[in-house]
Amino acid sequence: MPKLPQIFKRRLQLPRKLDILILIIATALIWGGMALLTDPEFRTLYIEFSVESPVLLALNTLPIIILLLGLYCATGRSILSGLITGGLFFTLGTINNIKALERQEPFVPTDIRLIREAMAIIGQYGAGNIIAMVGLVVIVVLLGVLAVRFFSAAKLAPAIRIAGPLACIALMLTLIFTVYADEERYHGFDGALANRMTDYSMRGFVYSFLHDITALSVSTPAGFSAAPFTALEAHVPPVDDSVPRPNVVMIMSEAFSTLTDSPHFDFTDRRNPLEHFLQIAEDSVVSGDLIVDVYGGGTIFTEFAALTGISPVTLSNAVVPYEFVRNNTDSIAWLMRRMGYSAIAVHPFHGWFYNRNNVFERLGFEAFLYGHGEHAFADAEMRGGFVSEAATFDMLIDIIDEQRPDSDPLFLFSTTIQNHGGYHNKYATDPPQFFNTDLDFGEEEMHLLNNFIYGLFDVDEQLARLVTRLEDDPEPYVLVYFSDHEPSLHSSIFMELGWGNIWGPPIEVIEGYTIPFFIWQNRAARDEMDLEARAAELGLADDVELSAWHLGPMVMQLLGFDEWSPFMRHVAELRAYLPVMRPGVYRTAGGEFVTTLPPELREAFEFYHKWSYYKVFVQTADER
Repeated sequence: MPKLPQIFKRRLQLPRKLDILILIIATALIWGGMALLTDPEFRTLYIEFSVESPVLLALNTLPIIILLLGLYCATGRSILSGLITGGLFFTLGTINNIKALERQEPFVPTDIRLIREAMAIIGQYGAGNIIAMVGLVVIVVLLGVLAVRFFSAAKLAPAIRIAGPLACIALMLTLIFTVYADEERYHGFDGALANRMTDYSMRGFVYSFLHDITALSVSTPAGFSAAPFTALEAHVPPVDDSVPRPNVVMIMSEAFSTLTDSPHFDFTDRRNPLEHFLQIAEDSVVSGDLIVDVYGGGTIFTEFAALTGISPVTLSNAVVPYEFVRNNTDSIAWLMRRMGYSAIAVHPFHGWFYNRNNVFERLGFEAFLYGHGEHAFADAEMRGGFVSEAATFDMLIDIIDEQRPDSDPLFLFSTTIQNHGGYHNKYATDPPQFFNTDLDFGEEEMHLLNNFIYGLFDVDEQLARLVTRLEDDPEPYVLVYFSDHEPSLHSSIFMELGWGNIWGPPIEVIEGYTIPFFIWQNRAARDEMDLEARAAELGLADDVELSAWHLGPMVMQLLGFDEWSPFMRHVAELRAYLPVMRPGVYRTAGGEFVTTLPPELREAFEFYHKWSYYKVFVQTADER
């Protein structure tokens, strides 16, 4: 009987047929693992669709097979090839699962280019996520080392070792830019719900991820010519110095929601977390809802839209909008600077996050104050894992306090952060129960809701503090307050509340992508300018509903500044015909939601699309 050390010194040579069997088993296990990582609400349907549609099954399996074969040809080791392939796919699947659970968004190819941001986001949802991912990598590496130590490589001809991997790479690239890029095929499968999260869940993560690779660049609109837009931008009259210029404070409140205003929340004998907001909105010049493109995350989509008047998903549904901003890009900040304003941006988080420290300068802000326990917020109070709402509003009020009667009018923009998700144990492991309800929420759902409301109290309190500060200021102020997206609560909460079916077809998802806004003015502004009459003249009654990209141009129109920006004026006028537009759903001027635009609106949309493309990718700095 051989000694134990001699056994461990031997390397087993697997028969070729066993190698093939291992690769087949690895393919099945990896596909099965990816199916298990699919969102539980759609896992069964995805498996059923895959069984019923061999094409869908093949599109999600072929990349696994090709990578396995390529690695096997290169190494001659079937077990090692299976471990590397499984490790890669399971890592991507796990990231997708985390993002889907916490933000109801899939992991898309552009996220790879934002790895620093992605890891920061994953870390905010709990160190356990990063530990799990690192643990998976460590296990794969250890098993790989053991596989190399105990199993010999198959004896493959040098030609196979070279030609095999190259052929696999060539085949995969060909498939990506032909079969996987085919829009008609991708949107032709049963179960297509025109919702990005459900697209990934129903069609399979592998197929959807590879399909989106071809969308990493922004395509020039069909029939685009810069000439008509250059001509339109050339006709701008001199600035009229007699136009009133109130100070403008614009705040995008992180994950702010009127969800708790639902009749299913009972705050009898308790404080309402929207107490101040609801009163201020009622006293505002204009209030209502914005329809956004993101849910639970993706703040910069709403931020970009509100500042530029451009719908980012019109240009690309796959590219993060601040990747567009490589040069100076026109915005309401640039317009207001042309009107004589100073423009300051504040965001209590890392300046490098989504490259804001460069992007805000290109969008026209003269100063950007940022930090996550550093820089402008070095000594700031932290609450719920982020800079507190109180510390953020301390900064805003300090800037306002520095204004003097002879100062340039101020445009102050801020995106807050305290009540950003996730909400599991965010403020307390056992938070107080802030409300009664007639719904049968589960224990985890109640935990998430109470933690979210915990932070909502702080948000509401600081809003009231700012309005109180501005109301008696002798200088005129206009406050624009809005949210970026609904909070990243479990989709089951929204479904139980009847707050939009975010998994459903386009029209049913609308409420889940609806966030509040208002435009308020202080006493000095009311004395100087009649914005309420102006709002009535523009048809901006209470309960306005429009897409987020209408917000900035609407504010400019309300203040009478749109005359000095042909694009902003055009977008403001487009609001009358196309107030709501998001992927797959539109609302016409008559209030009807449709999934296909009538010809006259299609023409208007295409003109807007081309002008948006011109503003971002063609217009030169001296034309802005």
